[in-house]
Amino acid sequence: MKGIGSEVMQRVSTLAFSLDSPGRRRTLLVVEVFLAILATVILWRIPRKINHITKDSTAVLWDATTIGRNFMAPLHALLGRVKGYSWYHGPGRYKSVSITDNQERTILRVNTTILSHSIKEVDGYHRTLGVPLSRIKTVGVTRHHPDWIETLQKYETRSETPDEKNTLLIISRQEKIERIPTSRKLEYLRDIKVASKLLGLHIKVKPHPKESNFDHYYQVFGPEGSAHSWSLTDKQITLLAQETMFAVCFRSYGCLDLTVMGVPTIERLNLIGLPGYDNGSSYRDATGAPILEIRRDGHVLGASTSEEFFARVHQVVNDYGGSVQTLQDSYRAYYHLPITCPKKIAAEIIDNVRNSQG
Repeated sequence: MKGIGSEVMQRVSTLAFSLDSPGRRRTLLVVEVFLAILATVILWRIPRKINHITKDSTAVLWDATTIGRNFMAPLHALLGRVKGYSWYHGPGRYKSVSITDNQERTILRVNTTILSHSIKEVDGYHRTLGVPLSRIKTVGVTRHHPDWIETLQKYETRSETPDEKNTLLIISRQEKIERIPTSRKLEYLRDIKVASKLLGLHIKVKPHPKESNFDHYYQVFGPEGSAHSWSLTDKQITLLAQETMFAVCFRSYGCLDLTVMGVPTIERLNLIGLPGYDNGSSYRDATGAPILEIRRDGHVLGASTSEEFFARVHQVVNDYGGSVQTLQDSYRAYYHLPITCPKKIAAEIIDNVRNSQG
């Protein structure tokens, strides 16, 4: 579906560009009016569809940190009358959001229960979202619970060579140019290409759900596919752990999905000299290089330069167990353990809803 949407938008852009000439401006205006009407109809129907779907709902599972986003506005009425249970949308840490709208604050204060990854996040949820402490439950990263991972694995075809780790995984995402200039992104990919050839590993790229442009990968790696040096994959990261020797990310808490599976991740990211990231408020590593929170907190093996990257690769190859242990120690230092079983959480939600209905 995402590919179809991207293709449609590309064709619309091509059409608009071709019509943007003095002799065809009138046709372009007609196209613009048509698209504006179409967008209005779609936006008008979305709330009606949501109301139809949710009129009988008694509970909502959602991410409370998104309440101020425009796409959540049609759900405010629903969230104001039913019990809401909030999971943070990824395995990463809660990042504070500012809530100023009174209706949004009431929804959070009165109807929402937070399911937190860590006891260290409780104060932040309480202070910034206004959720009472009695309704902030620390459960850990539930997608890392063994029962959930086992459930995922039931739907996965097991490898004929389960002990053969022949993949170098890239946890990809579409980054803003201010953080990863094109020249640096190409440098990162060239480093990864060298490492994969030295170790005889096939590169697999796991895209972010919002990512659709892979031109840089084709530019550096060449043709894509299982018969070539690299391929794209839509498999869940946890399920890729079985075949992955190590992963490389540019900035992603998806690395934690591999940490719990005993696979190390190297972060290849150089922020040196970038105005928005190399300044007086930057976190810094032992060399003085600016870094982001994920590296500061030890969730990745950091590498700002090519030399550091290949040193990290050497570290992984020669001390695999120690590399994994370092990352798992950092995980345990922050995230709540033991993780609450998702089935237990689901049962409690159902009980709470039934009790509230009397």
